[in-house]
Amino acid sequence: GMLRVSESIAESLGLEKMGEAISGDPSGKNSQRVAIVRVCSVEVGGAEFGGIEATVERGPSPDGSDGVIGLGLFDTLTVTLDGRKPELRLTMVPLPAGDPHVVAFTNERGIPVIDIDVAGTKMQVDVDTGSPALLSVPTEWSKRRTFAGEPHVVGHGRTTSNEFDILGAELKGDISVAGYTVSNPAVDIVDLFPVANLGSRFWKDYVVTFDMKNKRLGLTR
Repeated sequence: GMLRVSESIAESLGLEKMGEAISGDPSGKNSQRVAIVRVCSVEVGGAEFGGIEATVERGPSPDGSDGVIGLGLFDTLTVTLDGRKPELRLTMVPLPAGDPHVVAFTNERGIPVIDIDVAGTKMQVDVDTGSPALLSVPTEWSKRRTFAGEPHVVGHGRTTSNEFDILGAELKGDISVAGYTVSNPAVDIVDLFPVANLGSRFWKDYVVTFDMKNKRLGLTR
């Protein structure tokens, strides 16, 4: 969506409750009902947005933040995330079509989804800057790929509604994203989630730009 705020922020601002929504992670398990509140205005970098519906996060945020801004807030703008500076930039300048480092994305679920190439096979992945992985894939998909060794438990993960084991293995092959290639990457395998995602271990090496109006994603190393 556009915005999620913490319970403490919603209470301190006296935000008007408009209804409820079902909130959860991509697993579809242990979803929760959350309140929808009206936010009169949000200002980011000099750009002001009004008439926003936000969901309220139950309990304290895992990272201590006051909320999450969704890409949907920016509607027709071009949004750049530069992790090295770190900086978020907003413009009205579109990304050029046909650039080798610009790809189309869809966002039917409110999350950008792009096509990448994994060891010669096309795959749709969520753009997930919140994931610590480079590439995370479902268990069923991993059975069709070749790895340098047997997948083994490398860690544990947690979302707002689930906890899970993370298996890892080194892929035999390359992944290609918007004209850039990573050879033999470490891949996370998570049984809980039915969708693949490209995580922060990949995105940290790039400036990432979302052209929301034209549904294009651009990368600069």
